[in-house]
Amino acid sequence: MGVVFRADKQLLKFQTNYYREEQKRREKILDEAAERGLFLEDDSLNSSRSTT
Repeated sequence: MGVVFRADKQLLKFQTNYYREEQKRREKILDEAAERGLFLEDDSLNSSRSTT
C-alpha cells in the first residue's frame, strides 16, 4: 500500500507543478498579446490549447 501512496503523492506534485507552469505560460501569452493591442480572455486560451 505504501507504493500507492507514494505514487499518488508524486502525481499530486506533478499536477501542482504542471498547473503552476501552465498558469505562468498563460499569463505570459496574455501579457504579450496586450502589449500588441490584442486583448484575449483566458477562456480563449483554454479552447485553443485543448484542440492541439
